[in-house]
Amino acid sequence: MLGYLKRLATTGAAYQAADVVSRVFALVTLPLYLHHVSDADYGVADLVVTPVVLASIPLRLGLGACFVRCWYLDEDPARRRRLARTTTAAVFWVTTLAGVVALPFAGPLSEALLGRHDAVVLGFGLLGLWAFANLEVGKALLRVEERWRAFLVATVGNVTLTVALTVALGWVPPST
Repeated sequence: MLGYLKRLATTGAAYQAADVVSRVFALVTLPLYLHHVSDADYGVADLVVTPVVLASIPLRLGLGACFVRCWYLDEDPARRRRLARTTTAAVFWVTTLAGVVALPFAGPLSEALLGRHDAVVLGFGLLGLWAFANLEVGKALLRVEERWRAFLVATVGNVTLTVALTVALGWVPPST
């Protein structure tokens, strides 16, 4: 029992540390946002990121939570691997198909969302949707396998990429 509590405390602290590190990193990079991204561009980024996060919820089909529950209900390593492959493949294909279907409509979607035609920014938003949904399932797999170091790298890497893309997209002129 003591070993279980120690493992729980260690991995729980590691996952919380990953969250804290990513949030501190995001806070430290705030001056980068303020220096390189205008208020209007920051608003555009927010108008794209919020729907990305919200749309990822139904696109993941609840498979992340189901995956975690089923992982702990089955002790057989072969079935766990099959479960992991099936879950990640299902989310990959659903999000890929959604992105491929939505990409031709990026211009009209940007008009509805941003009030202007900007297919490039919306295209990057669709890529972000794909990446976010798949990353969430990947992080669930890292959690159940108790791979906290990889979880830390994935979490901090996600924040780094998000900051870099937000700044880079702030420099992309609106498409016409």
